[in-house]
Amino acid sequence: MRTVYILNPNKGFEVARNGTNGFHTFVARTGDDSFRGSWPLTEYRDDILYPISFDAAGAKEQIRVFFDAAEMQAKGTPPGELKRIIKDRYKTGYYKAPERAGVSYMLSPILRTYFNPEESDKVMTMNYPHVMYYAPNVSNEDIGGIKVGGAAWFGIVGLPACILFLYCPAPMDT
Repeated sequence: MRTVYILNPNKGFEVARNGTNGFHTFVARTGDDSFRGSWPLTEYRDDILYPISFDAAGAKEQIRVFFDAAEMQAKGTPPGELKRIIKDRYKTGYYKAPERAGVSYMLSPILRTYFNPEESDKVMTMNYPHVMYYAPNVSNEDIGGIKVGGAAWFGIVGLPACILFLYCPAPMDT
């Protein structure tokens, strides 16, 4: 059983249920994709649904971005300042890559987030259940990945670890 967090809008994330298998799950209302690209983050949207789970290695390092953002948002940090702080923390190494390769998943039937956060603040709703494998100190070039869709595998650059996506469509009726 995984640890489940709920968002307290006055404080940030809180444990709703302790787990036993090392996985941690929550629904972010400001996803880590909000901090990519050069477009200004001018508002905290109320329509973002970013359900995600991390294994123990990802929970130790990668979950901090989400939890820090939720806590700063609860404390009243303006959106533009939050984006600047998070981007600076990535640049300075405050957010580190996990100690080992691992897995994260977003298998919910609905995801609402930024469509291409490197380029714009356009938001879309999608049914895109997928598993992400992260690999510290592995680059997009190491895996032969491409930067955006069009293939089952691709890497996201600019994070402390390369993230590989494997799309998990629903089984077809036969």
